[in-house]
Amino acid sequence: MRKLYLLLASLCMTAVASAQVTFTATGGTAGIGTNEGVASLFDNVESKWCAIASGAWFSFEASEAVVLTGYAMRTGSDGTTDNLNRNPKSWTIYGSNDNSNWSQIQQVTDNTKMTGEMQKTFYFDIDIDRASYKYYKFTVEAVQGGSIVQLSEFIPSYEYPTSKSLVAYAGGQWWSSQPFSFVTDGSSISTWISGDDRNYICMESNEAVIMKSYSITTGHDTQSQTARNPVSWTIFGSNTRETGKGGSSWEQIVKIEDSESLENVNSKSFYFDCESNTKSYKYYLLVIDKVRGGELVAGNYSIMCQISGFAINPHHDNHINSYSYSLNGAINQQVNLCDICGKVMYSGTHKGIVLSDGKPLTIVGGGWGSGATFTYTRTVGSNMGTIMLPYRMSAGSKTDATYYTLGCYDEKNDVLAFDEVTGDLNSFTPAIYILTDENGTTLNLDASNTGFSITPTANVAKADRANDGWEMVGTVKNGTASESGNSIYYLKGGDFYRCNGSISFKPYRAYITGPAEASGVKSFGFGDDMEDAINEIMPAENEGIHLYDLNGRKVGKVRSGEIYIMNGRKVMFNR
Repeated sequence: MRKLYLLLASLCMTAVASAQVTFTATGGTAGIGTNEGVASLFDNVESKWCAIASGAWFSFEASEAVVLTGYAMRTGSDGTTDNLNRNPKSWTIYGSNDNSNWSQIQQVTDNTKMTGEMQKTFYFDIDIDRASYKYYKFTVEAVQGGSIVQLSEFIPSYEYPTSKSLVAYAGGQWWSSQPFSFVTDGSSISTWISGDDRNYICMESNEAVIMKSYSITTGHDTQSQTARNPVSWTIFGSNTRETGKGGSSWEQIVKIEDSESLENVNSKSFYFDCESNTKSYKYYLLVIDKVRGGELVAGNYSIMCQISGFAINPHHDNHINSYSYSLNGAINQQVNLCDICGKVMYSGTHKGIVLSDGKPLTIVGGGWGSGATFTYTRTVGSNMGTIMLPYRMSAGSKTDATYYTLGCYDEKNDVLAFDEVTGDLNSFTPAIYILTDENGTTLNLDASNTGFSITPTANVAKADRANDGWEMVGTVKNGTASESGNSIYYLKGGDFYRCNGSISFKPYRAYITGPAEASGVKSFGFGDDMEDAINEIMPAENEGIHLYDLNGRKVGKVRSGEIYIMNGRKVMFNR
């Protein structure tokens, strides 16, 4: 068996945390037994909320205002009869932004979907055209039988607020036949054209929203008028109505310079993220600073800009893929996903799932699915990296990379070994990959007719064979990890680093944790030949471990069958 070895020494790296929406129980009917309160509904473990059904309720708070698009409820573990009788039959859900004045969101009068099977998850949909709220309340009107209500877990599904009535109310324009109002009229055919210092549009949302993404749609004749296509722009927000771009209350949200993202294609929408933005605004200002033909400056009337659409937090309606799956063997459920943002959209039929790198897969439900097709290609900057996928992939049949999962720790030789995956890489299994082509820039992670796991609340999954305090942890969501009673090792650009404090990570990545007293990463490689060699080559503090050839020259890519020196160790990469 071929293995990847990781030896230990001292390194460090600090990374910045990233935020995500979380839900916390804020009140409700007390539980009957110890540790059976409403907090158990949001703890992601097999605990339960168990309470007297008459007048039962619970409330929860989102870390920021979101649109509740659905939710999953998971049954308890008290046997088929008790579970069935204690399942909610009728309920009402409310939303509020002040935790005092409540608006009804959904009312269910006769739930027959939930069965009495233990620890089974059932998904319920809500019309996505709802308002956004920070606080939510769930009231129980009836249960299936008896006088007790019980749930193991309540899992909200959400989207960031989308401005359904974004209206352009001011802006610069050259001709009345192409006014600024065309940008928000919902048509990709009508095009706004302007230029010089009239290169702006002021827009009003129907409510204050946090812009987490946006889209710009090219003009209807962009293919023939390529010089008008935007390449640089700035977006501002305000909660004061301004009628020009010089208003003092405008706050910059996004600034894009010399982007080639908008292709010279007619009436096509291009999508952009701004996940770091956390402030809500009712008014937005788009200023196009530069087009392919040059800068847009006052007095220059020879250069024009044009677009046909702008949207905040768009639903990406033209990028929907749908598929079906089973929840723990129950009736097939149909869900549509946006292949750009990964969010659940609406019911549909099976087509396949397209994953975009850095976009979390936010499916609500539980259990296993089968027969799905996944398309996922990652652009890579080095020949070594980490993955964790929510589906099963035939790693042994891939020719562009070799995959390794956590093996065992050799305490005597201070070696952490990784085993090559020669067959399937199961879903939620953290792994390290090494590209076959030393100059490769893409990693093919496609899988056809495969099984996958739906775990809406699990942020990380630990390797099964962890031992002696060593684990490999993977994630399918954005998140953070902090050293607390352990050590964390992070692979970036082909080098390992010791975390100093906390790290942030994108979806479909993994990292290594070890005991707190572990000194750090010394070297890593393939093969069993780990003899001592040149000891004077040491890594600089806070830098990654680098490879050198036998002449002492630093190398960036490895070749099969050649010998390298890593921090005084001789390493051969065998494949």
